[in-house]
Amino acid sequence: MKRQYTEADIAQALEAIANGIFVQKAERDYGVPRSTLRGRLAGAVSHKQALELQQKLSKVQEEHLTKWVLTQESLGLCPTHTQIQVFANCILKQRGDNSIVGKR
Repeated sequence: MKRQYTEADIAQALEAIANGIFVQKAERDYGVPRSTLRGRLAGAVSHKQALELQQKLSKVQEEHLTKWVLTQESLGLCPTHTQIQVFANCILKQRGDNSIVGKR
């Protein structure tokens, strides 16, 4: 079974490579595939970063939405899916985007 690695593992491996460690040793030490390390060294970005441009809400807007949901929940007012959609659409409208968010 493959070992799972995180963005932190990749960052540490890339830092080690920048400090003079060979790619093969970084691969073994941090459990990150060589192809991933070579891709990042060539300028590739993570899957999450690559898809961020296709999302309706930016990362900051998502964080704002998350804070609102958590605040509502802490007040004992758990928002429904529809209420979250409405709030997300309000965020979009504030930046001048008249489109609406989908189910996901």
